[in-house]
Amino acid sequence: MADLWTNRVLAALPPHVRDDVARSTQRETFAPNRLLLEEDTPITHVYFPVDGVISVVGPMQEGSVAESYTAGSDGFFGLDLLLGAKRLAQRVTCQVPGTFYSMTAEDFLTLAQRHEELRRAALLYAHCLMTLTAQSAACNLLHPVDERCARWLLLVQDRVHSAQFTLTQEILATMLGVHRPSVSIAAGSLQKAGFIRYSRGRITVVDRAGLESSACECYRVVADVFDRYFPRT
Repeated sequence: MADLWTNRVLAALPPHVRDDVARSTQRETFAPNRLLLEEDTPITHVYFPVDGVISVVGPMQEGSVAESYTAGSDGFFGLDLLLGAKRLAQRVTCQVPGTFYSMTAEDFLTLAQRHEELRRAALLYAHCLMTLTAQSAACNLLHPVDERCARWLLLVQDRVHSAQFTLTQEILATMLGVHRPSVSIAAGSLQKAGFIRYSRGRITVVDRAGLESSACECYRVVADVFDRYFPRT
């Protein structure tokens, strides 16, 4: 289970706490768009991504969806349980396929009660997540689509630990809160600049420095906060 410690929140825990967490987890592989939790249903499991990404989205009455936040190897899904919530108003899916470790909600709450270190790490992650959502709200209002697209591609690459990953235009459009034609134009611009290659839902980051130069400042703001509390190994 060595890859479990690729998750930065778990990697920050003392060894004896990590071992206790490991005994309660199950290793799973999820495909893209795998439904993990329907809206307004009880939270039954907590998920720690290793090299995949979880998306929390809010479905609208007319059928469209807008992303609330994502969680990758820099965090986990299930934080709401520590706040006393039993269910979520949003829908939770696998956004980028990969490996995840899951545990039951009951086991997570038991471990959080047993280990102060786990509770502290979860609260620090809550701070990071609030920074992410607040910065994303400002970013969506103020920055052009191509800069936001570059930012999200950098964020996904950080979470999957690879220059290549699966990300369809439909999912990217949901991430950015725009229509697919806008994503096609933005991705095409980044590809023309030589920063990425995009083909049939597969993205390859060719020039990381160039992609960073195209992203808005929001990427670095959020990355610095996560690095402060959960340093990359």
